[in-house]
Amino acid sequence: AAFHSLVGLAAVLTAVADYLEVMAEREEDPLVEIDTVRLAAVGLAAAIGGITTTGSIIAFAKLSAMLSSAPLRLPIRDPLNLVMALALLAGLVYIPLDVGEPCTGLLVLGGVTLVSLVMGLHMVHS
Repeated sequence: AAFHSLVGLAAVLTAVADYLEVMAEREEDPLVEIDTVRLAAVGLAAAIGGITTTGSIIAFAKLSAMLSSAPLRLPIRDPLNLVMALALLAGLVYIPLDVGEPCTGLLVLGGVTLVSLVMGLHMVHS
């Protein structure tokens, strides 16, 4: 499980690098057509990689008895999951449709990554 977290981290870093490459291509030639499928894949890679990274770390900690295997019982668990899922979905919709500044898209990609990291931690620990 610990090694699997590195796979998730690699997916996140690859997604960020690919996004930066797409934006560099766009900066060189502003008339270049943006590949929305590629950007959607970038967003999904960041989201899935983030969930995998922290989820695998928590799974490893539980399996090696560094954390209790008992679920974390937050009273706001379901509303928190809903808010995070909606935020993640909004970011995943925005990334491929982004026609604004590359910095805005990069911030949204960072937000998607951050929310997915928290989701992985929360879902596996709960």
